[in-house]
Amino acid sequence: MNSSGMSVNHTAAGAILRYAIAFLFVIACCGARGQTPPLPKSPVTISVVDVAGDLALTQGAIEAYQAKNPNLVVKVNFTKAPARVAGEAQSHARGRTQ
Repeated sequence: MNSSGMSVNHTAAGAILRYAIAFLFVIACCGARGQTPPLPKSPVTISVVDVAGDLALTQGAIEAYQAKNPNLVVKVNFTKAPARVAGEAQSHARGRTQ
C-alpha cells in the first residue's frame, strides 16, 4: 500500500514503463525522423472500407482533403461493411474462402 492507503500494483506499473521505454527506443532507432514519402506522380484513388462506423466521423475530413488536394487525390470510394464481411473479403483476397 502507498501512503494514501491505496494498493499499488508495481508489476503493472513496471510493465507499462518497460513498454514505454521500448517504444521510445524503437522510434529513436528505426529512423522515424519526420521524413515523408515522395508524393505520387499522378493523383490517386483512395478506397475506404468502414467496418466500425467511424466513417460518420471521418468522411467529411477525407472529402475536404480530396477537395483541397486535387493534384494528389482524384477520387475517394467509400464502402460501409460489417466487420464479418470485411474479414471474409480479406480472407478471399488471400486465397482462403470461408
